[in-house]
Amino acid sequence: MPLPSAAPHTETLESSSLHHAHQQDRHSGSITFDVKIISPTLCGNTTENREPWTKLIHPAVDQRDNGMIPGSSLRGVISSMVEAVTHSSLRVLKNTALSQRKIARGGGMSAIGILVSREGCLYLRPLTLPTLAVGNRTLEDKYRPYFRHEACPLLKAYFHHYNRHAHQHPLQDSYSSESLQFFYARLPHPPSLENNTLQVDAPITDSRTSSFILAQALNGHLLSEAAYAKLPDDQKQSYTRGILRILGKPGRDLPNTKKHEYFIPYPPEAENIPIFPVQDAVDRFHLIADLRTEEDSLLPYELKGTSRNSPPNSDLLRLRENDLVFFRPSEDGSAIEEIAVSSIWRSYQGTVHEFFASVHPDLLPQHGQRHNLTMAESMFGIVEDLDKERTSDAPAKALASRLQFLDCHVKEEFRKNQWIAAREMWSQAQRDACATHHISDIPLKNLASPKVPCPNLYFTMRKGEAAFIRKGELTREDHKPQGHKFYLSRNLTDFSTCFIHPSRLNEKKELAGIAKQHQSFTRALRPDTILQGEIRFQQLTAVELGALLYSLMPCENFRHLIGHGKPLGLGQCEIHHCQLTLTDYAVRYRSFENSGKEQAPVESYRQAYLSWSDETGIHSARHALERIGTSHVNSPNAPVHYPQVDGIDTRSPEFERELFQWFTQNENTTNQHPAGQFLRPLADAAGHIAAAIPKLERALSENPPATNYQTIPRNAAPADVKELLKKTWTFRALAPDRDGRVPFVFTWQGHIRFEQVRFYAEVVKSQRAPFAKAHPAGSECQAEVLQADKNNRQIKLTNP
Repeated sequence: MPLPSAAPHTETLESSSLHHAHQQDRHSGSITFDVKIISPTLCGNTTENREPWTKLIHPAVDQRDNGMIPGSSLRGVISSMVEAVTHSSLRVLKNTALSQRKIARGGGMSAIGILVSREGCLYLRPLTLPTLAVGNRTLEDKYRPYFRHEACPLLKAYFHHYNRHAHQHPLQDSYSSESLQFFYARLPHPPSLENNTLQVDAPITDSRTSSFILAQALNGHLLSEAAYAKLPDDQKQSYTRGILRILGKPGRDLPNTKKHEYFIPYPPEAENIPIFPVQDAVDRFHLIADLRTEEDSLLPYELKGTSRNSPPNSDLLRLRENDLVFFRPSEDGSAIEEIAVSSIWRSYQGTVHEFFASVHPDLLPQHGQRHNLTMAESMFGIVEDLDKERTSDAPAKALASRLQFLDCHVKEEFRKNQWIAAREMWSQAQRDACATHHISDIPLKNLASPKVPCPNLYFTMRKGEAAFIRKGELTREDHKPQGHKFYLSRNLTDFSTCFIHPSRLNEKKELAGIAKQHQSFTRALRPDTILQGEIRFQQLTAVELGALLYSLMPCENFRHLIGHGKPLGLGQCEIHHCQLTLTDYAVRYRSFENSGKEQAPVESYRQAYLSWSDETGIHSARHALERIGTSHVNSPNAPVHYPQVDGIDTRSPEFERELFQWFTQNENTTNQHPAGQFLRPLADAAGHIAAAIPKLERALSENPPATNYQTIPRNAAPADVKELLKKTWTFRALAPDRDGRVPFVFTWQGHIRFEQVRFYAEVVKSQRAPFAKAHPAGSECQAEVLQADKNNRQIKLTNP
């Protein structure tokens, strides 16, 4: 959902923002409503470990085993909507480091240095030169401050340990604080760097094109310090002292083509090479490395024999003194910009916070540099997330919420048949597979979101029209986040599609991955079950109360998504029958008999918010939200799945495997596939909304379909009932309900709209089937309005 171009509306942190005094112009009370379950809904309470099979999710229940939607779950859904439609800060936003894997050829780092500690900070001593072209051996300008002629230019050497036809040496540990060992080798004539041009005898070049100098040759075998000490003095002069960089291979997911490790010349005079500040680059490396460790506790790989130097009870990799690292200077050579243990590492592109702050600083969660509140923060409260490295002793800012979300409980009349068993949702093939393989259940599909940064899904151009963003080209100067993340609603009729394909259980090698990555459940709330919920609020302004009411019921047919399996279509529900009760505390505290409570019209407060959003220029946000929440109406049969390449049967198990293929194909824009795809914004720069939900195509095309953006009227007041009577208007048919009735909705007519109108054509029961056939979902028809009742949102028409 797009971010409006306007600056977030904020108020200063003053007495009116706090809770210690009653404000005359604010409102307190409660909102009661019904929640109708549309698709099986599972709000988890606990998770049971069932090794060696999947984890089991137990639903939230009350003391009598009746299902419920926890207030905290509903609060999370509504708070996200309020943040979006009021253009508030994102109260919860993980500051993830964004990175892209470098390409193997031309994108990696090749210069090597050693870390040195001085007064608690790390510095880098450059040791070996970067890769240079055979034809032009001149060092790039950015490397020249780090490799000087008088500073003993060095070139690494290869020695083979993995070639079975070569002499095998016992694999030593890499040089580090745990293994301060030196080795000795005979090298060709020492290289020189006269006029920043490399001179070297017998260089080793790349095997593919022989265009680049990678290393120097190694004559004979390596000697340990003990073996070197036994040599006669005249023979010692032909050896050079050095250290080993050993990544190792056994037990690691490395290519079988790996054949060598590095011998790095490190004569005594090399210890006089100048050192350079590198702490900022170390911190950036740790940010990216921590994300890799979250995905796999073994990543990133440390050098053989070295300690990960992790914090207590952690697998995090931390660099320290005497570690060998690859490095790259900034383009102007003024600083060391990047370091890593691996030459093919991930390029750092900033953090999520930096990208959102580039749109506007007030979009970030509350922090020490900000001293104001956005509307959602004022309503839902804040707790400042303190920087672990801050030096100030000032306490964290915190503000209690003005809202209390009570648990939603199943109504009495729906409790008898409130549960749908997972087994009821399976296909016969899934039931058979469960029995054949002697497993207790079929897990849900793992429809996860593509990992950030994934620029063609999560980012768009900062200026001009949206366009394809190639990996590695994402920058804060040229690109910005697409906006808030919401799940599409969809018409889900075959619940078995939410579970993994039964054929995947036939392959033993897949079972371990399924057990680790997927989850199962035994029951969920059944469709058509109705729960009752309540929200209590304190001291909200009219606009804040209106934004809350709007977020509960944005428009007709709007579906919220809650609980597990939202991307799969589970957890869809609608909120109906909102009733607003206001409490006048001044009256309540002056009388023992008067509670100060009275019913209030919902629509008047909703209109206060709608008018405010029009006036502040952020109306496109709510129209985008309505388009997302009613996508089941506009695109009733649209599939929702991970991007897939063309040619794979959607009903086959292959449709759940090899999910990286589409992204690889999309990035490989060749003459055959020149146009990479990207997810077009839901709203353009002018705030116009896409006529249909933008989507990604399975097959790449030179001419991907364009997105048609519609003009949404601003300052459009709800239509007067009198303007609708005895006139012919255009209506759009919706999907028939369970009784066979065909509902219609009133569509835009210039600047006139009738808020939240839904009605059924008056057709006798025997004619409903042919009537539904004549008016399929999405079709338009014209009819004359005979009667209109705005309070009940009902319209009587001539037969359309």
